[in-house]
Amino acid sequence: MLSKDLFLNVLIVLFPVLLYQIFYDRSAQKAIYRSWWFTGLLGGLSAVFCLHYPFVDGYHIFWDFRALPLVLTLLYAGYRAGALALLLEVAFRAYVGGDAAVYSIVFTLVYMCLPFGLKKRFAQGCPRRRLVLGSSLALAAYLMQLFVAALNLRLHTQLSLQIEAAEKICFLLLIGALQTMTMALAIWLIENLIATNKLRIEMHRAEKLGIISELAASIAHEVRNPLTVVRGFLQLVSHNADPKNKQYMDTAITELDRAVFIISDYLNFAKPQVETLAVFDASRELHDVVGLMTSFALLNGVQINPQLESGLWVRANPDKFKQAVINLLKNSIEASQSTGSVVHLRAYHDPQHIVIQVQDTGVGMTPDMLQRLGQPFYSTKEKGTGLGTMVTLRLIEAMDGELSFASTLGSGTEVTIRLPAVVLET
Repeated sequence: MLSKDLFLNVLIVLFPVLLYQIFYDRSAQKAIYRSWWFTGLLGGLSAVFCLHYPFVDGYHIFWDFRALPLVLTLLYAGYRAGALALLLEVAFRAYVGGDAAVYSIVFTLVYMCLPFGLKKRFAQGCPRRRLVLGSSLALAAYLMQLFVAALNLRLHTQLSLQIEAAEKICFLLLIGALQTMTMALAIWLIENLIATNKLRIEMHRAEKLGIISELAASIAHEVRNPLTVVRGFLQLVSHNADPKNKQYMDTAITELDRAVFIISDYLNFAKPQVETLAVFDASRELHDVVGLMTSFALLNGVQINPQLESGLWVRANPDKFKQAVINLLKNSIEASQSTGSVVHLRAYHDPQHIVIQVQDTGVGMTPDMLQRLGQPFYSTKEKGTGLGTMVTLRLIEAMDGELSFASTLGSGTEVTIRLPAVVLET
């Protein structure tokens, strides 16, 4: 019965992940499936079912994969969801009782300190690092269960008397390997779900921006032509006008030029293009940006803390690059409400990429606000238009880069730019 109950535990661990794969994108269920309490409840029930259907090896040791849903819930759904799942599992284990109940509960609590402590590092890692870290936590859970079983004197005696049984030792190794592979498979499925959802959002956003680009181009073409004609006739009339009327004509021409500039600017917001590409050291441009924005930051009672590596060579348009970083720095400074706040600007090498991060300790954003960020005319500021963030996003994309946001309400926001690194020939 070992194989049947063992693979039942595998299915119990993977079931919540597969459930998310099916229902995650359904709008009617969206709010529920993204709430921490629902995820915590789902992870806790998965752990409880693993505990309720254990499998027994040749040494009469009871095994289960309850640690896997607890770890997955904590790492992907957050501390509150992980704490709720852990509370459900501990309550059920106390209800079941048994000789090893106290050992089991204590070591479960001790073991969960590992993912609680590694949560932040896990969130900051790439999918490959998450896979390695999650698999390591699964292996640690297996070793912890083995240690808990050995603490029970009766089980320890049986283990020492039958240690020569090679077949039973193979079962123990199989359990550890399968537990680690189950965690790796679950993380792989979750990461694919996240990547697919991001791709869907990007496609939806690109479609909306494409419509706006066509509309803006049409408006710019249709409006600029008559404005150009009007400007020409005003110039002709102004040559023969008296000084007072000529002043009026010059004012009208100036305002027409401003209207044309605004229309062109909106067209650039909708569909920016990087006209001239050059290879330059991004750290030098970032130092210039810091110099430009320092006075603005001081007026708002904010300090800029630059941490910039040298030799960050990229291929982009220097002016557009500076414009994008200035927009992000300006947003971070305005979001930092308290006097004495610090906005961190970091730039460093990542394998094959140059990474630029702008981090503040401002008001932060909710997940819904993060999802809408970069949409046309959406802004978190009272008097904002949302065009600054939109053009920044489009400019970075035009440079073959990526722009991502990470934020927690009340804890600030971190913006990350990733641009392809250029290797200079020596």
